[in-house]
Amino acid sequence: MKRNVIIPIIFFLIILTNFAASVSHEEGKKICLIFFYNPECHECMEMKDKIDELKSKYPLNVEEYNVLTKKGLDLLFKYYNAFHVSKNDRGSFAIFIGNKYYYKTSQFDELEEEIKKHLDTGLSCPEPSSEGNAEKIVEGFTVLTVMAGGLADGINPCAFATLIFFIAYLERIKQGKKTLLSIGISFSMAVFLGYLMIGLGILEFYYKIEEVGIISKYVYLFAGIFALTFAIFNIWDYFKIEKKKKPILQLPLFLKKRRGRIIKILTQKEGIVILAAMAFIVGLAISLLEFVCTDKY
Repeated sequence: MKRNVIIPIIFFLIILTNFAASVSHEEGKKICLIFFYNPECHECMEMKDKIDELKSKYPLNVEEYNVLTKKGLDLLFKYYNAFHVSKNDRGSFAIFIGNKYYYKTSQFDELEEEIKKHLDTGLSCPEPSSEGNAEKIVEGFTVLTVMAGGLADGINPCAFATLIFFIAYLERIKQGKKTLLSIGISFSMAVFLGYLMIGLGILEFYYKIEEVGIISKYVYLFAGIFALTFAIFNIWDYFKIEKKKKPILQLPLFLKKRRGRIIKILTQKEGIVILAAMAFIVGLAISLLEFVCTDKY
């Protein structure tokens, strides 16, 4: 009776030992990959999806860091320093594996080949440098460098289009130069304050939202479809107007009835204050969106 009990126990222990050894062996073959990304960058999120695919195929141990956090950005510069990465070789994301560095989506095949080389041996995590704080890099910027960066960032189609809209509208309702100047100053001050708040870290929480990058994909898709639809309607209306027919795109009836009243309100002094406030709000929103597009590290 005892013998009948002991044999199954021994058999179970052998299976358990083999399983533990197998798990230990697989853990020893893990390949470490360090991935730095910006959650608001489309290229970064595209590479993040590709890395998730690799994780399902290979025994990868992926350490991910968000560069919009101080910890992530500081660590990134330490890896840059350890791998001697020049400013010209820095992209929107960074991948460190073994002694290799990748920063372009076009390098994905190279990355996969590098992983395959270490399937039998595994690969430990690369070590960062003890130096390479991002703040020290910023301290090296001169006033001229900052001014040049500001001017380059200021050449933005979205900002120009918004300013042109305000100026064209004010010109249409016959406003003077002082009014035009007040709207421009209000818009410019909003952009300045937006960047100042970002620089001081007041809006840091905004850039820690991981889902922003995913949401922005759908926003861009919606905006593209929306713009294309309106373009088609505009072309259609062009031919309808040529034939002296009623266009499709026009103000709703309730706005047409109040159009004169709205214009009258906006042409008064109180209306100019409203327009200045609108310009400020729009300028602040654009500065936040511009920062996402132009952020480089």
